[in-house]
Amino acid sequence: MQNDLYQWAHRHGVSAQAQVELMDMLDPSRQTMITGGGSSEASVQASCRVAAPRYQSSLWRNNTGAVTTDDGRHVRFGLGNDSTKLNKIWKTSDLIGITPVRATRIGQVFGVFTAVECKTPGWSSPKNDRERAQGAFHNTVRSMGGIALFAQSVADYEGIFKS
Repeated sequence: MQNDLYQWAHRHGVSAQAQVELMDMLDPSRQTMITGGGSSEASVQASCRVAAPRYQSSLWRNNTGAVTTDDGRHVRFGLGNDSTKLNKIWKTSDLIGITPVRATRIGQVFGVFTAVECKTPGWSSPKNDRERAQGAFHNTVRSMGGIALFAQSVADYEGIFKS
């Protein structure tokens, strides 16, 4: 049934945001089913990704790492994961996306780069080198007009739409 609804919505040009809103209205328990309703970092990530279309926004998982292929090549993957040295001082966020922002003077909507680093509920400010490197990435994003935050709940993420 859900797949049929998505196909129908696509045929008729119904936005992703409208689809999510309708599914939430029809089945309020859906949010808990999608996110697992837990208090893990993965649950916070899932909650933020589910919430994004409600604000006409998008968030994508940014997996980073490195592997050695069967033929011996070393391959790094993930946004900004150029070297071990850089990764120790500047580490990109769990979720990368675009947030629409309306320029009120001209009425134009611009897509603003968005970075969300998800943490377990109860987390507070960066305590170790990894978290400070994540903060350094946030500083870069903000210095260029983007949105960057640590989120320990979907409410933290949704807070960017309240101001």
